[in-house]
Amino acid sequence: MAANHKLKEQDERRAIRLSTSLGVLVAIAEIIMYFITSSQAILIDSIYDGMDVVILVLYQILLPLLYKPVSEKIPYGYAQVESLFILVKGSILIIVTLLVIYNNVRLILKGGASLDTGLILDYEFGLTIFCLFGYILMRYMGRKMNTPMIRVELITWKIDVFLSLGAFLGFGLAIPFTKYHILEWTIPYIDSVISCIIAALMLPEPVRAFVKAIRELVLMAPSEKKLEEIRSLAGQVLENYPYEVDFVDAVRTGRKLWIDFYVTTESNIMDIRQLKKATMELKELLSKHYDGVYVDLIPDITPEKDS
Repeated sequence: MAANHKLKEQDERRAIRLSTSLGVLVAIAEIIMYFITSSQAILIDSIYDGMDVVILVLYQILLPLLYKPVSEKIPYGYAQVESLFILVKGSILIIVTLLVIYNNVRLILKGGASLDTGLILDYEFGLTIFCLFGYILMRYMGRKMNTPMIRVELITWKIDVFLSLGAFLGFGLAIPFTKYHILEWTIPYIDSVISCIIAALMLPEPVRAFVKAIRELVLMAPSEKKLEEIRSLAGQVLENYPYEVDFVDAVRTGRKLWIDFYVTTESNIMDIRQLKKATMELKELLSKHYDGVYVDLIPDITPEKDS
């Protein structure tokens, strides 16, 4: 088990290092292009990718803690560190996104800005190809991993692909507008409008990550739908045993899912060996549906109320 965890840690570290290296190249290119073109769309991309690089570097330092086993001193392990990490990342990106939208709305109200759309078009086309390469490479390296951070990175690269493509198509509108003298008055506003659209499209992702991290940090139970799914899976195993689930205590912290089933039986005696066997079967089944699951079957010994 320890060797397996070590191998997973090494695989995840390699994937994160790759994403960091590619992210550094993208961020440097975006910063250079921003100073050349003064494009607000490129600025927002550079802020996002720059923040992502910083977060990934810090994450690599914390990664070994996430694979440490649980103990009496730290009963949940370091799983909540990952939730805290994603909470910080989400909150920073939300603030940055809102500031970018605010600044671009002000720029639109002032009359927009004139840019070298030809140079930006070439850049956005090259960036789209590079980000697509990064997404495919990360998807290949992360195909056997389903950790929260790997999932977030795949989403990040996918967003970069579509947003770069969107910016390329958006700035491409300036060519027919100029050539055919159609809606030429909109050209100074294209950059700011695209920036606002990009920011608005990006905003839901950090908001969802922020809300999910909050739920995990305060140890809130999964959704009712997820609890019903867990109960249903438990029923498939326990129908072969003289146990009935009375209460399900489920908590998700980072990449770990802790599920305690409080069970009752018609008799006043429980076979410990039978209970262990049922627990192992239940864990095996739930592990096929959820990653990092910890399962316990606990006899419900709540005292009965006097009639």
